[in-house]
Amino acid sequence: MPINNNRLDRLLSKHLNVSRAAIKPILAKGQVKVDGTLISDAQRAVNEFSLIEVSGVVIQNKQAIYIMLNKPKGYVSATKDDSHQTVMELINESY
Repeated sequence: MPINNNRLDRLLSKHLNVSRAAIKPILAKGQVKVDGTLISDAQRAVNEFSLIEVSGVVIQNKQAIYIMLNKPKGYVSATKDDSHQTVMELINESY
């Protein structure tokens, strides 16, 4: 599963519902942390798993989930297959 990178100013603009120009003063004031580090660069690359805080408020905190599975005989290691059962059928839908 590829991780999509995005610019910090675009992500904050979307989440805070303000223009990207309005994000620059927030960054300049030192109010934004990414993964615990103060960030002032609007073009900083972030992804869906970056912890992002603005003025101490968490904006994004998605965590990856890793599943270890012993693949039983008769299943294929694929997400979709028209003629065989896949390991995805063994995983609870909530994951």
